[in-house]
Amino acid sequence: MGSITGTVKRVGETTTKGNFQFRELVLNTKEQYPQILSVVFTNDKCTTLDQYNEGDHVEVQYNLRGREWTNPQGEVKVFNTIQAWKIHKQAEGVEAKEHAPDRADLPF
Repeated sequence: MGSITGTVKRVGETTTKGNFQFRELVLNTKEQYPQILSVVFTNDKCTTLDQYNEGDHVEVQYNLRGREWTNPQGEVKVFNTIQAWKIHKQAEGVEAKEHAPDRADLPF
Protein backbone atom coordinates (compact mmCIF):
# COMPACT_ATOMS: atom_id res chain seq x y z
CA MET A 1 0.00 0.00 0.00
CA GLY A 2 1.22 3.48 -0.80
CA SER A 3 0.11 6.93 -1.80
CA ILE A 4 0.79 9.29 -4.69
CA THR A 5 0.17 13.02 -4.76
CA GLY A 6 -0.12 15.04 -7.91
CA THR A 7 -2.26 16.95 -10.37
CA VAL A 8 -4.96 15.25 -12.42
CA LYS A 9 -3.92 15.27 -16.06
CA ARG A 10 -6.82 13.16 -17.38
CA VAL A 11 -9.81 11.17 -16.13
CA GLY A 12 -10.71 8.37 -18.49
CA GLU A 13 -14.06 6.81 -19.29
CA THR A 14 -15.17 3.60 -17.62
CA THR A 15 -14.55 0.52 -19.77
CA THR A 16 -15.78 -3.02 -19.24
CA LYS A 17 -13.82 -6.23 -19.89
CA GLY A 18 -15.73 -9.37 -19.01
CA ASN A 19 -17.22 -8.87 -15.55
CA PHE A 20 -14.79 -6.10 -14.58
CA GLN A 21 -14.95 -2.33 -14.97
CA PHE A 22 -11.85 -0.14 -15.24
CA ARG A 23 -11.28 3.61 -15.22
CA GLU A 24 -7.91 5.29 -15.68
CA LEU A 25 -6.70 8.40 -13.86
CA VAL A 26 -3.53 10.01 -15.20
CA LEU A 27 -1.51 12.00 -12.67
CA ASN A 28 1.41 14.39 -13.00
CA THR A 29 3.44 14.03 -9.80
CA LYS A 30 5.06 16.95 -8.01
CA GLU A 31 8.52 15.70 -7.07
CA GLN A 32 12.06 16.58 -8.03
CA TYR A 33 11.67 14.53 -11.22
CA PRO A 34 7.92 14.68 -12.01
CA GLN A 35 6.34 11.55 -13.42
CA ILE A 36 3.19 10.96 -15.44
CA LEU A 37 1.48 7.91 -13.95
CA SER A 38 -1.54 5.86 -14.93
CA VAL A 39 -3.62 4.78 -11.93
CA VAL A 40 -6.51 2.33 -12.37
CA PHE A 41 -9.79 2.34 -10.45
CA THR A 42 -11.85 -0.84 -10.73
CA ASN A 43 -15.48 -1.91 -10.38
CA ASP A 44 -17.34 0.07 -7.66
CA LYS A 45 -14.42 2.54 -7.36
CA CYS A 46 -14.89 3.80 -10.97
CA THR A 47 -17.68 6.21 -10.05
CA THR A 48 -15.41 7.79 -7.42
CA LEU A 49 -13.71 9.66 -10.27
CA ASP A 50 -16.93 11.41 -11.36
CA GLN A 51 -16.12 14.35 -9.05
CA TYR A 52 -12.54 14.89 -10.28
CA ASN A 53 -11.34 17.08 -13.14
CA GLU A 54 -8.15 18.02 -14.94
CA GLY A 55 -6.05 20.29 -12.72
CA ASP A 56 -7.34 18.98 -9.37
CA HIS A 57 -4.63 18.36 -6.77
CA VAL A 58 -5.15 14.91 -5.27
CA GLU A 59 -3.71 12.18 -3.10
CA VAL A 60 -4.37 8.61 -4.24
CA GLN A 61 -4.02 5.54 -2.02
CA TYR A 62 -3.04 2.47 -4.04
CA ASN A 63 -1.85 -1.13 -4.12
CA LEU A 64 0.73 -2.38 -6.60
CA ARG A 65 -0.39 -5.34 -8.66
CA GLY A 66 1.72 -7.50 -10.97
CA ARG A 67 1.35 -10.57 -13.11
CA GLU A 68 3.29 -12.68 -15.58
CA TRP A 69 2.16 -13.49 -19.10
CA THR A 70 3.82 -15.79 -21.62
CA ASN A 71 3.57 -14.56 -25.21
CA PRO A 72 3.19 -16.91 -28.21
CA GLN A 73 6.98 -16.95 -28.66
CA GLY A 74 7.40 -18.33 -25.13
CA GLU A 75 8.81 -15.10 -23.63
CA VAL A 76 7.62 -14.28 -20.13
CA LYS A 77 6.51 -10.67 -19.69
CA VAL A 78 5.69 -8.96 -16.40
CA PHE A 79 2.96 -6.33 -16.17
CA ASN A 80 2.50 -3.95 -13.25
CA THR A 81 -0.60 -1.96 -12.34
CA ILE A 82 -1.13 0.84 -9.82
CA GLN A 83 -4.60 -0.07 -8.53
CA ALA A 84 -6.23 2.76 -6.59
CA TRP A 85 -8.67 2.26 -3.76
CA LYS A 86 -9.07 5.79 -2.38
CA ILE A 87 -8.68 9.38 -3.62
CA HIS A 88 -9.20 12.80 -2.08
CA LYS A 89 -8.62 16.40 -3.13
CA GLN A 90 -5.87 18.50 -1.60
CA ALA A 91 -5.59 22.25 -1.35
CA GLU A 92 -3.39 23.63 -4.12
CA GLY A 93 0.28 23.45 -3.20
CA VAL A 94 -0.25 20.93 -0.37
CA GLU A 95 1.81 17.81 -0.91
CA ALA A 96 2.22 14.79 1.35
CA LYS A 97 5.69 14.26 2.77
CA GLU A 98 7.36 11.30 1.10
CA HIS A 99 10.65 11.36 2.98
CA ALA A 100 11.99 10.52 6.40
CA PRO A 101 11.51 13.37 8.90
CA ASP A 102 14.26 15.94 9.18
CA ARG A 103 15.64 16.77 12.63
CA ALA A 104 13.53 19.95 12.49
CA ASP A 105 10.41 17.72 12.14
CA LEU A 106 11.14 15.82 15.35
CA PRO A 107 9.33 16.89 18.54
CA PHE A 108 12.45 16.92 20.74
